[in-house]
Amino acid sequence: MLLKMLPKSGLILLLFVGALSTPSLLGQTTKQKTKTKAKTQQVYITNTGKKYHLSNCRFVAQSKIPKDKTTAVKEGFKPCDTCRPNKVAGATAEVQCSGKTQEGKRCKRKVSSGKYCHQHKS
Repeated sequence: MLLKMLPKSGLILLLFVGALSTPSLLGQTTKQKTKTKAKTQQVYITNTGKKYHLSNCRFVAQSKIPKDKTTAVKEGFKPCDTCRPNKVAGATAEVQCSGKTQEGKRCKRKVSSGKYCHQHKS
């Protein structure tokens, strides 16, 4: 910040140098940019495989090459059927089945679509 006084009018000018790059002066604009920027899921590919995996999958024990999920999909990799990296925890809202068992208790199965599991659908 620079202060400059104009001699004839007595006005003081405030000049901000680098004001646009200062996060505190930008306020909400910087916060909005970080909120809208989506984080991609970290997945792993192998040297020879055609699928992408989670870090704890047994198929990446020998070779583990990290990649972003969006990059792996663009390059033609498919999700692993064992570790299921396309199913992110909390991404789908799973609820408990509304059906009743023969004993009259509520079914303990989780369903992601609808109210009832496969056994209680009519």
